[in-house]
Amino acid sequence: DERGDQLFSELKGEGTAAKNRITGSIFGGTGRYAGATGSYEFSWHFVIEAEDGSIKGRAVELHGRVRVGQPAGDLPK
Repeated sequence: DERGDQLFSELKGEGTAAKNRITGSIFGGTGRYAGATGSYEFSWHFVIEAEDGSIKGRAVELHGRVRVGQPAGDLPK
């Protein structure tokens, strides 16, 4: 994000024209996303691979939930 905090996830699914449903599992992050858990799913509308190897696309029908963990410094004593 704009503060440099990151959210980590793993994607599974197929990215073919016939089957393009992707699911993601959120398993943590840095900063305000530390301890985050959740899941999401979406479909690709299109995907383009650039010359530098990066992949860009448009996701549609995005649905999911994330639960952000309590940062270690804010835990009750």
